Amino acid sequence: MAVLTDQQQLILETRFAGERKNLGIAYLLLFITIVGHNLYLGRIGRAVVQFLLCCVLIGFIWVLFDIFTLPSTVEQINDERRRKIAMELIGAI
Repeated sequence: MAVLTDQQQLILETRFAGERKNLGIAYLLLFITIVGHNLYLGRIGRAVVQFLLCCVLIGFIWVLFDIFTLPSTVEQINDERRRKIAMELIGAI
């Protein structure tokens, strides 16, 4: 890289100060929005891919959760339906 004059160096530092990205803000956006840090850094494609992969991963984890909780969920729903029918029959008598 060529050596900059003092005036060019001043212009460089002035422009860079306005375009500089803050690490603290990037971390904050990472923890709050999952993909916000990539948007903040101008990496739009990466943000979109990361968001889609996150949705797939969260969806996959949710399915795994449902696999293990489905028996009790079905039992609970069936108990509620049984109770509702019983209450309707008691009211009809």
